Amino acid sequence: MKLKCIPEDFVVEERINTSIQTSGDFAIYKVRKINLTTDGLVKKLGQWINKPIKSFSIAGMKDRHGITTQHISLKGDGPDLIETDQFSAQRIGYANQAITPNQLNGNYFKITLRDLIVFQIENIHKQKILATNYGIPNYYDDQRFRSQYSPINSLAFHIFRKEYESALRSYGSEFLKKSKKIDEYTIGLLNQHWGDWGNLAKAKIPQDLKSAFNYLKKNPNDIQGAVSKLNRLDLRIMISAGYSFLWNEILAQIIRQEVKSKIIYRKGAWQDYAFYYKLDLQRKAYLDSLKFSVPGENNSCGLEKCNLSMNELLKEHNLHNEQLRSPFISREI
Repeated sequence: MKLKCIPEDFVVEERINTSIQTSGDFAIYKVRKINLTTDGLVKKLGQWINKPIKSFSIAGMKDRHGITTQHISLKGDGPDLIETDQFSAQRIGYANQAITPNQLNGNYFKITLRDLIVFQIENIHKQKILATNYGIPNYYDDQRFRSQYSPINSLAFHIFRKEYESALRSYGSEFLKKSKKIDEYTIGLLNQHWGDWGNLAKAKIPQDLKSAFNYLKKNPNDIQGAVSKLNRLDLRIMISAGYSFLWNEILAQIIRQEVKSKIIYRKGAWQDYAFYYKLDLQRKAYLDSLKFSVPGENNSCGLEKCNLSMNELLKEHNLHNEQLRSPFISREI
C-alpha cells in the first residue's frame, strides 16, 4: 500500500466557525497550498504582504505533503488575491477577532491509497464498518510531535514551568537538530560554551538563535527575553505540541475509564494511543457527546472527569493549570 504518492492523493479542507463580514480589524483569507508546511506558508505570506509573522493567526496546522485549504487571519488588511506556484490566498472578508483554534470545526479529508492488495481492501471495508458504527477517537497524530523527541524535555513544558534556560537549550539541541538546521558538532559547541553568549553569537548557527545569544550578551539575566527572540512559528509549533500531548493523554485516560471492552494500544511518537473496537450503546452515546477544551484554552476542560484527569496529568509533569495561560505563551508568540 502506498500513501501520498502525489499531492492529489492527500486533500484536506478546513472547516471553521467564523462570522465573515464586509469590514473588521482582521482580513480573513482562504488559502490553498501544495507541498508546503503551514509555518512556511505564513512566512511566505508575510513576505508577500510585507507584514510580520505575529500579524497572522491560524486555527490549525496542516500537512506539508498534499493539497490543503485553511483559513488565516491578518491583523489589518492585505491584497484581494495572491497566487504563486505553491499557494493561493483569496481574501474572503473581514472579522473583528483573529482566527483561533477555538473556531476550528474540523477537517474534511480525501485520501487516495495506491497499490492495495486484496486482503488490505477487505480489511479496509471491515474497519470502515467499525468506524461508522462506533467512531474513532480524535487524537492529535504523530505529525504534531515531530519537533522534539519526547515531552520530557519539551520546550513547551519548560516554558509552562518558566524554565527558560532549559527551553533555550531544548530549542538548540532538539528542535534545530530534528529539523536538520544544526549538526552534532554545533550542538557540542553550544554545550561546551554555554553561558559565553558573545562567542556563541559568532558561531555558525541559525539567525534567530544568534539573535537570542546577542540579546543575552547585552541582557545576561533575561533568558525569557532571549527565548522570545526565537522564531515565532517554531515556538508555536513546539508549544502546540505540548498542548496536544496533554489533550491526547486526557482522552486516552477517559477511554481507559469508560470502555469496558478490549482496548488496543498503538505506539506513537510521544505517547501510546488507546483505541477500541466496539462500544455498548450507553458508552457510545457518552463518547459521541464528549467535548472538552484543549488545556490552556480555558481554565478547565468543562467536564468533571476531564478535569480530574487533567489535574492528575499536570501533577505528574510538575505543572498546574494557571501555568498553561502564561502571557508568554499566548497566541502572540
